[in-house]
Amino acid sequence: MVKKGLFGLILILTVLTGCAFLTGQGLERTFFSAGYYRAILDEIDGEDLQDYFLAVEPPELNGRQLGTEAAIFRTLVRIAGEEWLREQAFYAVEEYLLFVTGEQEELVIKINLLEHQSVFLEALEKELGDLYPELLDEYGPQLLEEIITRLDLPTELTWVELDSKAELEPRFKEQLDRINQARTGLRILPWISLAVLLAAGFLWLKPGGTFIALGLGAFLSGVLYYFIWPAGWEAVVVPSVENMAAGRDFIELIWARDSHIIYSITTSIINRLSLYFAAFGVAVLVFGLFLEGCSRLARGASSSRKRSS
Repeated sequence: MVKKGLFGLILILTVLTGCAFLTGQGLERTFFSAGYYRAILDEIDGEDLQDYFLAVEPPELNGRQLGTEAAIFRTLVRIAGEEWLREQAFYAVEEYLLFVTGEQEELVIKINLLEHQSVFLEALEKELGDLYPELLDEYGPQLLEEIITRLDLPTELTWVELDSKAELEPRFKEQLDRINQARTGLRILPWISLAVLLAAGFLWLKPGGTFIALGLGAFLSGVLYYFIWPAGWEAVVVPSVENMAAGRDFIELIWARDSHIIYSITTSIINRLSLYFAAFGVAVLVFGLFLEGCSRLARGASSSRKRSS
């Protein structure tokens, strides 16, 4: 009776440990994974990407006129191809992840303009031709050369520059700190719990019973997580994102337009992770049943020898 109670306790604790482990792994493979953002960017169409870039135009550029970095930034975004926009967005995401995870102290995101100056100038010529066709026809290349000389085009444009996390908006930083704390706990606690369960199982249930309990628990946690994580998304993730997005046009715009893409890709990752974990649990369960079967055969053979002797 006591052994059955211990088996049940270890089984329940394994299910809880498995759910915690899957939450941590889900966090690592989504919000802290560059590949996750790459998948999202690949699904966002070009017009939305342009709007997102324009929504995060550096504040110091707002309201400045033609010939300034603001004009260059806006023109470059308008003429850039989707692939370039995606590459720049992915580069920004990679730098941001290094910053928020503490792998680098500062966040500096710059756009190299050298390789795009010729494209920019072609777009500028077209824009001038549309606005002042007669003037451009009369003066031709001389007008464009004069404008270019006055523009004094920079070789790069600083998009974001933060010296430390202390420069983040307080509410955003507070939410980010909570996520990082949860991430740290979910990376450590499941392994500690597993070590304790293994020790307790080997002490009271022996190897076969231990692996049966752990395998069954892992299987149940994988299946359970597959069905319950969407409720956690609605209860935890959505309010957190909306809190972080409050007052930030950029995040609000993305969430309003493409939250369905984010959810779809998250679903694919989490569901696959849950099923893999359930399959792992089945493998451990089979191994435990094998060990238990071997143990019973060994005990049966030992009892037969004793009776025959």
